[in-house]
Amino acid sequence: MIGPAAVFLPFSFLLLYTSPGGWRGRAKPISSTRHPGRSGVTFHLIIYDVFENDCYDEDPENPWRHDARYSKTALTADMIAKRWDYAKLVRSWGHTEAWYFKNVIWTDLCNSILPLTEKKANEQALGRKGKKGWVSEGCELHTQNLRGKQEVIKQKSWDTMKVWWAPFLCRGKLHVEVFDSEFPGEVPEGAAQLVEKVRAAVNIRFQQAASKPDLIFVDRGRGFWATNSGHITAEFKGALRGHGLRTFMGDDAGKQPGSLQEVLLHETAVAWIRCRLACTVPAKCWEETRQEYSTRLKRCCEHINDEHDVDALCRAFPKRCKKMDDAKGGRLSY
Repeated sequence: MIGPAAVFLPFSFLLLYTSPGGWRGRAKPISSTRHPGRSGVTFHLIIYDVFENDCYDEDPENPWRHDARYSKTALTADMIAKRWDYAKLVRSWGHTEAWYFKNVIWTDLCNSILPLTEKKANEQALGRKGKKGWVSEGCELHTQNLRGKQEVIKQKSWDTMKVWWAPFLCRGKLHVEVFDSEFPGEVPEGAAQLVEKVRAAVNIRFQQAASKPDLIFVDRGRGFWATNSGHITAEFKGALRGHGLRTFMGDDAGKQPGSLQEVLLHETAVAWIRCRLACTVPAKCWEETRQEYSTRLKRCCEHINDEHDVDALCRAFPKRCKKMDDAKGGRLSY
């Protein structure tokens, strides 16, 4: 059996998660976490069994279900058409999984909003609630079952600190670099600094390699491309030329749609990172320094490299483009 050995604890009830407002939910009294008639059941399956059968919001006859809080954003007809055209274009180039694995560096400019006060930390805890949650039918609109405002984890305010960072996904490994407090952000000057980080990371990791990856894949961010035309920005192009790197789309990303979130590999890597960050928030996160956050961020990447199939992710782009082609530009379902 893969994973940790089964754990059985003689508590009448083991787990109810908390929120800033206090205890969430209720539970029927149960004698043990060992389910009658079962043996060797892993700990998390026991907990899920408890959630589904013994936990409820108001009525014991109406137990929790693990339901989605909201669905994906719909695509416009125009965007669907652009995604389909892009899928067909990329597939026509005929690059293999091995080619992407060997040559492409997936990266982006990302940021995190860190709280500087306990009040802001509590607001962010609500905002970080996942898209699914344990809830009884009919109790979906109770305050404790709703997500907080997403703006508190995305927008800078007087009681927060913004930290810019960049993931580098290449040849089966995920790496992250953190920028200093003077980083200009998602603008052409920031894109130029990103290129410097990419070149330094490639030189260190592949110093003994016979060949080094030299193609950067980025999204349609305004620091990389002109918003309307998709032409490469002068600062980004100059930095690429100066460091001997190229972009996957050349000097014109006009045919690359802006809505490819579930298709691009670095978006998956960033989702893994943010998920792990949410699981490692310090108890007094408002006291966390920029350097401490940087260290935690790098540890999250180490965890991902150990626990996730990063190698397979680096080979996944052709399959995702085929799925998008098969869906005629529609959203991918995993």
